[in-house]
Amino acid sequence: EAILKAAKAVFAEKGLLTATIDDVAQRAEVAKGTIYLHFKAKEEMFTALMDEGLQLVGKRFSEAVDLTLPADENLRRLCDAYCRLYREEQQYFKLLFFCSHADVRAKTCANPSECQGLPPLAALIQKGIDEGTFSPTVDPAKAAAIAWGASNGIILMFEQELQGSARFNHPIEDLLRTNMELLIRGLKAKNSD
Repeated sequence: EAILKAAKAVFAEKGLLTATIDDVAQRAEVAKGTIYLHFKAKEEMFTALMDEGLQLVGKRFSEAVDLTLPADENLRRLCDAYCRLYREEQQYFKLLFFCSHADVRAKTCANPSECQGLPPLAALIQKGIDEGTFSPTVDPAKAAAIAWGASNGIILMFEQELQGSARFNHPIEDLLRTNMELLIRGLKAKNSD
């Protein structure tokens, strides 16, 4: 646990390419050999951290959803949960956006759609269609991909700028919530096609 905590901090600070096992050992205050007892390489630590982070996203999403509520309210709850997760666990987001290598990430998740929050979003959108909250012309998988991409795009913009809120003149939570409201309005619109 201490090694992974140190690795998360080091990778978020230096990036996966630049970080070394020595950096992680120094941050964890353990001998380099101790790390090799648990991990063969830094990529294994990265994979373990990605698994941990994705499990945390899944847990937060599960806790946020209340199936007794309408789908649009649940989407808002997911958005708020994601905002809180971003504020509380920014290092995971830095790892996700800036430290990833395709070959390492491929080992983290065999089916990327299962790893990215898409199934819960798609299921909630389908629930909204079934309950009549959302238009029956909506494709839940496409809408989930758009929602996920837009939300993560907003976070990426903020992560790329040290003064993100100053650049955009709005707190990230406001932009994420506005993004969700625009999605919900689009999902409710009756398509005449």
